[in-house]
Amino acid sequence: MKLIPDDAADRPTAHADEHLDLSARNSRTGLWLFAVYLATYVVFVGMAAYTPGIMGQPTPLGPNVAILYGFGLIFGAVLLAMLYMFLCKRNADQFEREGGGR
Repeated sequence: MKLIPDDAADRPTAHADEHLDLSARNSRTGLWLFAVYLATYVVFVGMAAYTPGIMGQPTPLGPNVAILYGFGLIFGAVLLAMLYMFLCKRNADQFEREGGGR
């Protein structure tokens, strides 16, 4: 006895809460923020590879540039995640105001 028809397993399930326009807007937002983080990380790796003397210099705060930059990358990732959540909420609110939630 089959509970699920054969063709049902191959079909994607449609959800009432899916809004492709909103998902696309949030995806673009995420890609832009990822590009910002990637550029920052590429600079970090480039400095580590091509200017290790600069990365090893001590800072007035104590640790060297590489340590501070690394912690900055971690802290920056958390900030970008919070910014992404804020921007997605703003996108959803705008989507609702435009009547897209119907």
